[in-house]
Amino acid sequence: MLCFLRSGVSGASVDQIASVAGVSRGTFYVHFRNKDAILVALLQRNRAPQARQMRLLRDLDPCTLGSVRDWLMGCVIALRQRQDQLQLFSLATVYESDARREINDQRMESIQILGTRYRRFDTTRGDEAERSRTMTEALLMMFQIDQTFSALTHGDIMPDDGIALDILARRLFEFLTEERVP
Repeated sequence: MLCFLRSGVSGASVDQIASVAGVSRGTFYVHFRNKDAILVALLQRNRAPQARQMRLLRDLDPCTLGSVRDWLMGCVIALRQRQDQLQLFSLATVYESDARREINDQRMESIQILGTRYRRFDTTRGDEAERSRTMTEALLMMFQIDQTFSALTHGDIMPDDGIALDILARRLFEFLTEERVP
């Protein structure tokens, strides 16, 4: 992971990756067909924790503005503890490869998890046009969450983390419950 974070995906060579891992180039190729494969494997390690976080959101009881904000804060704290993985996620989103597909698959899994409880994430209902609209809205909400988390974990982008969390919590709560918050 360090090679990707230091040199970028395209800048990291297989030799560098193998050297940092303490293995030979041949051993690297026994386990991975190329750099993309190791990047995907690193991203997949984040899949289970992300799915757990989405299940926590799905299972909020009761789903209130406060519980949504608390969930968001818990995610930010967890991401700050795993900041290297978030940087890897950011790298992979601009890199055309299987890694980008893995990130998209993780977003789709999150939408599917949330869709079992929240109508605006349920992409299985309605006709094709309604499913398409629901998917688009759900993805846009996921992008807002992703980008806000990214800004909050970098520490120098957002002028006030609390205000950012309040705004996102309100938007997400309204999206989940379809209720307007005064």
